Amino acid sequence: MRVVAVAGAKGGVGKTAAAVNLAMLSAEVGFRTLLWDLDPQGAATHCYRARARVKGGATRLLGGKRDLEAYVRHTDYDRLDLLPADPSFRVVDTILSTRRWPDRVLRKLLRPLDGSYDVVILDCAPGLGVVTESVVAASDLVLAPIIPAPLAVRVPRTRPWPSGAHAKPLRPPCRSPGRSSAPDRPLARNAQRHRPHARGPDRGALA
Repeated sequence: MRVVAVAGAKGGVGKTAAAVNLAMLSAEVGFRTLLWDLDPQGAATHCYRARARVKGGATRLLGGKRDLEAYVRHTDYDRLDLLPADPSFRVVDTILSTRRWPDRVLRKLLRPLDGSYDVVILDCAPGLGVVTESVVAASDLVLAPIIPAPLAVRVPRTRPWPSGAHAKPLRPPCRSPGRSSAPDRPLARNAQRHRPHARGPDRGALA
């Protein structure tokens, strides 16, 4: 089983969109996939028309007395399950802070799922707190989407990730508005070449 987290300090950069689409693609190619929505806003849960509710809330879920599979819901898609969000997830940082080894909590909870899933995708709320430390410790890969703008790109460079994380920056495929360079021009030309021609309305259909 491989665990992929989509996390980052900033909100509104496409973390949930990335997580939801990665989960769909993973299931489509044949992997048994679980998407765990760790964001109390529950956007990923909403995408699958599920209710953002976990019985007992974050306290019971993180207590570990019941396996995570007890909270999992099936989706309308083959090989794709969902562990929904809950409003109480907003206090997960506080709950984990009381544990002796907070960075090991999620890894311990995920371990029993090894025989049930090939891929687990974690959709995380914005921030770099205790939850993120636990997510990084439990993950094989952490994706941190950013908007290619000066202030957004600055965040991962100036604020270090939790201990144990080794960040490798990837060059964004585009630049912020007003900043153009030669390496990006072939991308623009290629996009223009494959851009569908605009067509007017079918006058016969409107008659």
